[in-house]
Amino acid sequence: MPYIIMRRADIPNGVLQVDDLKPNDSQRNYTLDPPGQSGYVRQIPPSDTVVTAQPGGGGTAILLVRDACGVGAYLIDNVEDSSGAALTAAVANAAATALIGLAQSGGALTLVAVDAELITAGATAGTGLEAGASTGLLSELLEIMMGAKYQLPSGSVVDTTGAAFNPTRMGFFATTPSVKRILATGAFNVSNGAGDLFGYKRADFEYNGGFGPAVLVLADDGTVI
Repeated sequence: MPYIIMRRADIPNGVLQVDDLKPNDSQRNYTLDPPGQSGYVRQIPPSDTVVTAQPGGGGTAILLVRDACGVGAYLIDNVEDSSGAALTAAVANAAATALIGLAQSGGALTLVAVDAELITAGATAGTGLEAGASTGLLSELLEIMMGAKYQLPSGSVVDTTGAAFNPTRMGFFATTPSVKRILATGAFNVSNGAGDLFGYKRADFEYNGGFGPAVLVLADDGTVI
């Protein structure tokens, strides 16, 4: 599944459309054809600032103080620090900002790159999105970058004692907006090499008087296609 991620903040949702993927949603036969592949490229959802508290002090659970959506919420809910504790709110927020910035700059989002950003943000060496007791998946993180909404309710227990990551996932993906699964078909390769996607990736792509690449296209492993 290739991942098509919006790089520019000045292009609203519902504007940038990839029309040359097959079948086209507006042209397909709903009885005979598989789900459509064409559609709009969405903005990376804003990452709410994650705020936690340990009401009873040391030795008590760490709780999310208010609802949060986005990359930061996903990280604090699904990544175990290699120390055995949950990520701190500061680490989750800093890593979310860095990862979104990496995508918007056109960088790869491989597991190695993601884990490096976690550690740069302050996580203990050896911490990883899919390491240890972490319940994160690179595919899910890339889906959030494509526009999927991950929600973590207030009161979620992310650390059971103040030093022990809770491996039970507290958050969930909203059913809408859902992420369209793009297949690496011949039509995709043509679009990425010479069609709509190719044009959107060009440095001279223009929207509303501004120039610069509009999309980032990643493979399943987070490498740039």
